[in-house]
Amino acid sequence: MTSRLHRSATNDPRTISNPYWNVASGDVLTPLQEKDYHAALTELTERVETLVNYSGQLHADIKDRPVKYNAQIRDLDDDHYELTEPVLALIEEYPGDTVIASFPEIEAFGEGSTESEAVLNLKHAILDLYDELSADPPESLGELPKAWLRVLQRLIREI
Repeated sequence: MTSRLHRSATNDPRTISNPYWNVASGDVLTPLQEKDYHAALTELTERVETLVNYSGQLHADIKDRPVKYNAQIRDLDDDHYELTEPVLALIEEYPGDTVIASFPEIEAFGEGSTESEAVLNLKHAILDLYDELSADPPESLGELPKAWLRVLQRLIREI
């Protein structure tokens, strides 16, 4: 006699440990059906373990990643300079108390324990770079510092 496996919408195979949970009353699995059932259950268990391991690894990978977003800087916090247009800064908040604000176009960075502290330090770094590059004759600068100076001269106006 061959048996039919019956499934019920109310039975959750993740919580039932009896290998015969889906067999109708009085029906018995043949040895081949029982072997297939156990093989399928073993495969399902392995797949679930793989997913658990994968999700655990993803969690470990992302827990130390920073939260990144952009913020506009509209003022340089100095009475002698003003911005001709807003500067888009990249803010990176790391787990713990580290925030980094950067202006990647000129490779300027500011660090602090809060966003406002990091942005303030970035403003000072931008002005320090501007003052340093403006003090040197342009022909003495390398290609990258010349490009930074062009960007800064376009963005900053002395008052």
